[in-house]
Amino acid sequence: MKRIQLEEIIAQNRVNTLLFVPFVIYRLTNRPTVNQATLMVTLLDVLPEPEMTTELTLVWEPSSRVASFPVQEKLITELAACGIAAVLLPLYTRYQIWQVTQAGDGFDYWVSDGKQELGLEVSGTLEHNLWQRHRSKIRQYEQARGSVDGYVCVTGFHPKESHFIFSSREQIRSTGYGYPTC
Repeated sequence: MKRIQLEEIIAQNRVNTLLFVPFVIYRLTNRPTVNQATLMVTLLDVLPEPEMTTELTLVWEPSSRVASFPVQEKLITELAACGIAAVLLPLYTRYQIWQVTQAGDGFDYWVSDGKQELGLEVSGTLEHNLWQRHRSKIRQYEQARGSVDGYVCVTGFHPKESHFIFSSREQIRSTGYGYPTC
């Protein structure tokens, strides 16, 4: 199990993803005295092993917590999911979030290691089946991205789990979607 300081890892992106920290904290725990939470992370085609599930404990400074937000619950969930993606990307890859895509691009972010650009599609949910949401986002990304390989990160907050998957043109051609069916 890895134990990571939330504010430090999330700051490793080129885009100012520190703005996501309070949303991540709010979705991971609703107890004001708790300064950590554990997330189950499934990595598919991200590391040399084709599939790996691990526990990731995020810890944060008490000052990073916000009691309430002036936005709707759905937006809190989506921004928290963006924050989780901003943690997993630099933690498990050599990439960082480089810039936000344009409306209509079909995915959320461009990620880069300074040499290669990939896409990143992010989604968060409170109550939906995570594999079903993940398959839906993989399809959305595949249809929208043209010739760009990239990642899909889907996070569920009840229970706390995230699926972080690398999606390549070659993989889809050779195996189809290949992920568990619901």
